[in-house]
Amino acid sequence: MKQQRSPGTGRRYPLTMICAIYRLARSSVYAAAPVPALRPPGKRGPKTRVSDGDLVEEIRAVLAACPFHGEGYRKVRARLAHRGRAVSGKRVLRLMRTHGLLAPRRLGPPNGNPAHDGTITTDRPDVMWGTDATRFYTERDGWCWFFGALDHHLDEVVGWHPAKRGDRWAALEPIRQGVRPAFGRFGKDVARGLDFLADSIAFYINSMVGAGPAAADARITYPEVVSIQIEGPGAVSRGGGFIGGGFGFEGALEGIAIATVLNALTTKTKIHTFIQILSDVGEVFLHYGSLEPGALRIAMSPVFVQLRKLDHAHISGRIARLEALRRRDVIDDGELARLTAQLTSTPSPAELTPPSADEWLQCQSCRRVVRLTEGDRNICPVCKRIARLG
Repeated sequence: MKQQRSPGTGRRYPLTMICAIYRLARSSVYAAAPVPALRPPGKRGPKTRVSDGDLVEEIRAVLAACPFHGEGYRKVRARLAHRGRAVSGKRVLRLMRTHGLLAPRRLGPPNGNPAHDGTITTDRPDVMWGTDATRFYTERDGWCWFFGALDHHLDEVVGWHPAKRGDRWAALEPIRQGVRPAFGRFGKDVARGLDFLADSIAFYINSMVGAGPAAADARITYPEVVSIQIEGPGAVSRGGGFIGGGFGFEGALEGIAIATVLNALTTKTKIHTFIQILSDVGEVFLHYGSLEPGALRIAMSPVFVQLRKLDHAHISGRIARLEALRRRDVIDDGELARLTAQLTSTPSPAELTPPSADEWLQCQSCRRVVRLTEGDRNICPVCKRIARLG
């Protein structure tokens, strides 16, 4: 009856009308209807050019070529892009999670057992040393650093070292002073098993600690760079907060003037910009205090231009777009050849030399990013005022 059509309207009779005439419940009709065949489960949406199986094999090849034990999905996606395979990061994460290819991570609270039921007091000397740093001021040298190390069993100082510059080498000097008297000599595996307790500051968590002074001069070439990220809060102001007032008009003006002076004297502004450089062999995190993230991104624009010239996926995508424009007669053959030659030209060694960012500073008066010359070292070329730059 449902397949019959009405002579007046030419449409099929609705199931609601049929059930009302025959006094039947629609649920009974639906229950007696044959169940349609279920489609095999699979990923919904449009089909991709590369299947999940092929993409998993490429991910396994990237992980096999990596010198580390495991990698996160962001690095894998970046390395796939350098190989010419543009794929979504969420898809890489889904496949790596499904096949158990994600890098291992520590389980539990990030800062250890929250119960604090352990102890840092050892039963014998030379088992655990603690080290810390502090700053102090002198009239002759200004702000200086003091690094010290002590034994957790004897509560005795094993080494101490003051320094003008608080870097990783100065932080390791107290440890070096304590190793020879405690273990008798310097050598490989001499202090194996000795634990160190230190704060989470840059002196002690830097990945280059122990690599020697030559590691500080290490360079990363353009072909080794996978990606560069610039972020951070930028200019952060602290202090101030004074509000002035008084009785009467003159008292209010006097209070406001005093509050303005106190705010100007106590307010300190620092710039915090963080740079993450991902390379083929690891990651480098840098702190830059002269330019805000947006200003540093402008100053480093030549670096990103050279990185795009070395990105095969970017060049292939641009060439495909130019060919599509040629097929639509938007550009002619000469313009296509010229633009393609610009994309495929090999950068010269001079272009691959990283530019110096020391000449790019941010004027504290006009807040503009300027490039200083030797003749205008302390004068902003925009506002023509002597300002504290950087």
